[in-house]
Amino acid sequence: MGGCLERRIEILAEEYLEKSRKPDFGNFRKVTGEHIVMEHITQEDNVVEFGAQKCEHVTRRYDIQECEHVTHGCDTQECEHATRGCDTQECEHATRGCDTQECEHATLGYGTQKCEHIIREYVELHHDETIALLKKLAVIPAPSGQEEKRAAFVCKWLHKQGATEAFIDEVGNVVYPYQCETEQKLTVVMAHMDVVCQDTEELPLKEADGYLIGPGVRDDTANLVNMLMAIKFLFSHEAEKLCDKAASALCGRRENGILFVADVGEEGLGNLKGSRQIWKDYGSRIDRWICFDLNYNVIYNRAVGSRRYRISVHSEGGHSYKDFGKENAIVRLAEVITELYQVALPQNARVTYNVGRIEGGTTVNTIAQEASMLYEFRSESEEAMQFMENFLQNTLQRYQKKGVRIEAEVLGIRPGNGRVDEKKQEKLTQRCRNIIRKYYDGDIICDAGSTDGNIPLSHGVPSVTIGTALGDGTHTRQETVEIESMKTGQKIAVELICDLISG
Repeated sequence: MGGCLERRIEILAEEYLEKSRKPDFGNFRKVTGEHIVMEHITQEDNVVEFGAQKCEHVTRRYDIQECEHVTHGCDTQECEHATRGCDTQECEHATRGCDTQECEHATLGYGTQKCEHIIREYVELHHDETIALLKKLAVIPAPSGQEEKRAAFVCKWLHKQGATEAFIDEVGNVVYPYQCETEQKLTVVMAHMDVVCQDTEELPLKEADGYLIGPGVRDDTANLVNMLMAIKFLFSHEAEKLCDKAASALCGRRENGILFVADVGEEGLGNLKGSRQIWKDYGSRIDRWICFDLNYNVIYNRAVGSRRYRISVHSEGGHSYKDFGKENAIVRLAEVITELYQVALPQNARVTYNVGRIEGGTTVNTIAQEASMLYEFRSESEEAMQFMENFLQNTLQRYQKKGVRIEAEVLGIRPGNGRVDEKKQEKLTQRCRNIIRKYYDGDIICDAGSTDGNIPLSHGVPSVTIGTALGDGTHTRQETVEIESMKTGQKIAVELICDLISG
């Protein structure tokens, strides 16, 4: 961008010089790197090097003596994060014109206090709309693999807000590219549409004592709603107050485009279908990935890998009286389960395992010919995952015998952590933590989780999963979301998205 800006300045300078021999241009807009600095240039300024390619220090008889990070007029005494375009290597937060004393998050050219005020005003004004939207979405059934109704609702809603470029991709994700130029890097902001409940009819929902109660109402419907309302903020009058200066400063372009995704297949056997597709389609351009999921008092910045199987036992079976003594598939499966639950777990990493469902047999007077179970194990450690895999296969092998056949079908493999740059991952984590802290004064912990964030983390891309609500009863039909917490969560979502847009 520096080259085009310098050329623009050269042209403007030539036009002014044609009109006057004196270098008295009044309020002339001089650009240093990507900083737009309003200066009053006088005859005493002598030489103005408009073609300078890398202007680090602007010292021409101004109050700025050795201004490595140009802040022009800020009361900020030590602005750690300077504005975009200077020669700083990790320029995180723009502070142009703000009057914050400790500029931690000067989002899109405004100071923290100004930013917070505008966001709080928007959230309060739209709270009733937020809860109404949550109630509408929460009753639309969306088991993994059957999210079509929610996808259609979400895409239509986005179009009504002005996000006319939103579309449904080949696997059912609703994708909205915001300020995404072909060559730009992308930041993914994602919330999943599917819920763990398998109902295909309208879902139950009730309100009591300040809570909404129903399957999937928080995981992940509440977070999806707050992402949608944050997108709506970008089209609002309030957003214009924040965005105009930054748009001007960046000549109408952003450093990162935002790829908003309401994705499919996050839960259970969905096997992260939606996030895998996003990586397939855009992976080469993605350099950050944020997931909105669960509660805002936990930050998930490490991936828990998992492997899921359907284990089936087949036997000859027969009549319960006439063929008594023949192999019973249910009995053999029960023996396998008992053995799997006797595993001596590794001590150097946390490992969990679970049998979540059992099926088999036909009736009470029949020796079962078939029985099956759904089984999974999880860990952050790839070494521990391999240990569990070996233990499973060895166990199944021991119970294979004449008259019995055991099969293990892989239903899903969620990858764990790849080689993520630790400094970049910590920087993104801290960025999210600081914004959460501004609106929530409770404890915030970092943990490992199995979320859509597993996909980018497995590919070495920094990723953090945070919630935008509070509640309990995850993955039950009595799952709750605290209605008042939606305000706090929406403030977090809106400011984080604005912060990501700014750089």
